[in-house]
Amino acid sequence: MWITINEPYDIAWYGHGTGSQAPGIKEPGTKPYIVGRNLLLAHAAAYRLYKNSYAPTQGGKIGISLNSDWKLPKTNTPKDVQAADRAKEFMLGWFANPIFGNGEYPEIMKTRAGSRLKALTIQEKNDIRGNTVGSHSVCLSKRH
Repeated sequence: MWITINEPYDIAWYGHGTGSQAPGIKEPGTKPYIVGRNLLLAHAAAYRLYKNSYAPTQGGKIGISLNSDWKLPKTNTPKDVQAADRAKEFMLGWFANPIFGNGEYPEIMKTRAGSRLKALTIQEKNDIRGNTVGSHSVCLSKRH
């Protein structure tokens, strides 16, 4: 069993947005989106390399290890429900949707982040989509 990237959200956001993790960069407006995109592309490249060059003889499996806080709405008002859903899309959907879904970033990310979230090309979407050991191999972690 192989993992291409462990917790890409933390690498992108905490490492390049808040700066609270290595490498300690505080540029939340742009850097996390650049890093996140590069992590998706790196995952796809490592996945393809293993599947094509090593899996046939080794018989191993490869995937990505996603993480996310699970957000619940404070109340049942539409505003709070939408905020909780938006937070999950920005954390888990950012990486899960391109891999397990349609190859695209979540719509809310594209709307809210705008040009800071560089669109994936058709080839990149095809390279990323479906690159995992199973269709439901997302691991959620609860943080306090």
